[in-house]
Amino acid sequence: CIIKMAELVQKRLEATVFDLEELERNGIFSKAEIKSIVKKRRKFEYRLIRRPALKEDFLSAVQYELNLDMLRKHRMEKLGIKQMSEAASGIRSRIHGIFQRAVKKFNCDVDLWLEYIEFCKRVHHYVALGKALGQVLSLSPKEPSLWVTAAQNEIGVNRDFSNARILLQKGLRVNSTAQLLWLEAFRLELLYVDQLKRREDVLHIENVTVDDAVLSNKAAELVFKEAIKVIPENVAFRSECLEVLKDFDEMEHLQNLICKSLLEDCSHLPQTWTVLVQQHSRDVQLSSLTEEKAVALFKEVTETFMKGLESVDHAKAEVWSSYIDWQVEFLKELPKCSFAKEKLLQCCEEVICDDCITEELLLLAIETTSKYGSPKAVGKLCSLGVDKFPTSESIWLKRLRDCSGVTMEMFSNCLKSLPGSSAIWEYYLTWCLNNCLPNEVEQAFKSGVKHQLKNVSSVCTKMYLKWLFKTKPIKEVRTQYIQILDYHPVALETYCECIKLERERASSLHSPQDHSFQKQTRVIYQKAILEHGHADIDIWLDFLKFEVECNTAESLLNANNIYWKARKTLKKELISEFTTKHSLLRSK
Repeated sequence: CIIKMAELVQKRLEATVFDLEELERNGIFSKAEIKSIVKKRRKFEYRLIRRPALKEDFLSAVQYELNLDMLRKHRMEKLGIKQMSEAASGIRSRIHGIFQRAVKKFNCDVDLWLEYIEFCKRVHHYVALGKALGQVLSLSPKEPSLWVTAAQNEIGVNRDFSNARILLQKGLRVNSTAQLLWLEAFRLELLYVDQLKRREDVLHIENVTVDDAVLSNKAAELVFKEAIKVIPENVAFRSECLEVLKDFDEMEHLQNLICKSLLEDCSHLPQTWTVLVQQHSRDVQLSSLTEEKAVALFKEVTETFMKGLESVDHAKAEVWSSYIDWQVEFLKELPKCSFAKEKLLQCCEEVICDDCITEELLLLAIETTSKYGSPKAVGKLCSLGVDKFPTSESIWLKRLRDCSGVTMEMFSNCLKSLPGSSAIWEYYLTWCLNNCLPNEVEQAFKSGVKHQLKNVSSVCTKMYLKWLFKTKPIKEVRTQYIQILDYHPVALETYCECIKLERERASSLHSPQDHSFQKQTRVIYQKAILEHGHADIDIWLDFLKFEVECNTAESLLNANNIYWKARKTLKKELISEFTTKHSLLRSK
């Protein structure tokens, strides 16, 4: 078996000899490089015939050959060699061969087939492309994207609309509800008529052999009507059809047909009204409109949205959201339109009175009002918002940050509603630092530090430590944070923050060798490894690094003891990683 494998590999390599000789003869590659290419190809060939075969090996081999081909082209341009047909076709033939072997072994892998198809397109090998598409469609007929690729190939390469139409019809027999196939069939009929019209314009003749029904896009209309029968109430499909129509001229009839079907079949869906509004402003250059025309368009869109709110039973919030978004975009184009600005702010006020309002919609209304309205209007919305959504962190933060008249009572109500919000606590403490007496600030910090939830206590402790180091004598600071560290459990981040602040203080005093600093830092490290040393490697490495930086006989002895203590304390699965990282640390 091994001998047969070697013979097969040798046979495939011998098939490339003439191409390699030509490359060497023309100075594209040196003799040493040719040997390297042969060696690399031999390695790949053994990988490709081993059991079990791996898809990654085939892709790696293809990538190597593609890179080799790119290098060949670059060197030919550099040397001024215009054509080397045998060498070029040899590398590409090899790539084809590898791809064909790959798709034979992994014939159900659609992604692999698509890569092969893409390669065939790139090198304009249309015969191989046609064969590949035929094979993959017979193996994976349930993949709509493959039928679309095959149809596009017929149009783009063979200019054969009939075959493309047949392929899409076959695909739809197997995948009758595939939106992608129906959309491509719709586009194909439009493209076919467009080509006929272009031909008439270029040749200045009237095509008497073509029925007027064809030229008026009746085929595309028929495709659309059949599609909405099998995929009813699908707003996305109708929207994509409207997008396709943008690429063609004189499509008003089909646009009206699609909009009519949206109203008849999908009026109860909120997405429908967004699509209809987009149609109103299609092909309209808002910035070039006069104020009178802009107001008329605005009123027309508003009327459409109001109909949408009446028609939609559920998810009215989506209609409101789309309406506000459209108004904002309108104002971006026409910032001086006072009528639109007034209506937008009025809309934001009306939203909060609607029973369908959601937290996301209210936040959108608040953000929009803060951009275009007065602080008083924003405050009013925020106050109503926290009444409707008392547990919304985002709305409370908007109320506290963006509005005036914030009081301690307001924070008290907020923290009762959201006791576990670290963001609220962080803002509360920041507010206290700017608005309260030092003893009140300290009391607020201590209440946060002792909070039952770890996420809150961790944030508050970090802020408290920074405040202590800025405002208190070092002895008092150390007494306070030792009390905090004795209040278990303590997050590892808290220990790290204490060490960081001690280092910053020593650095600011220009005394990194200060004995009290070293002693206190060791105490923090000892407490940290006692609580977290069994599961965290980095704290041990930081401790070791600290002792080495101290650079005394005592600290170097401590470093040795810490290393062995770490090996005993850490979980078994972490010891190997710790040893490796420690070795890297020592090498530095």
